[in-house]
Amino acid sequence: MTTEPAILGAQAVLGNIENLVPLTSGQYTMGSLILMVSYGAHFAFILYFIMSSFQLAPRYRIVPIMSAIVMASAGRSGSCFSASPTSRPSCSTA
Repeated sequence: MTTEPAILGAQAVLGNIENLVPLTSGQYTMGSLILMVSYGAHFAFILYFIMSSFQLAPRYRIVPIMSAIVMASAGRSGSCFSASPTSRPSCSTA
């Protein structure tokens, strides 16, 4: 599979998807709000999975605990976004 030189040059210059689509202040605020609501949902489901594990038979308790771990890692992966459109995210990509 070959990649066009123009695409490779654009990737080298731009680097991030944030540079491809200009957002207005209102659009950026809406995106930030959606991300904050999703972080809250992740946290709520972590609590739900942990609390529901106490109502299960001991042999099935690992399932909601593993689900809570998945929710924690999914919520953590989204926390690398920056808080303002002018600041850069502080998470490493390595």
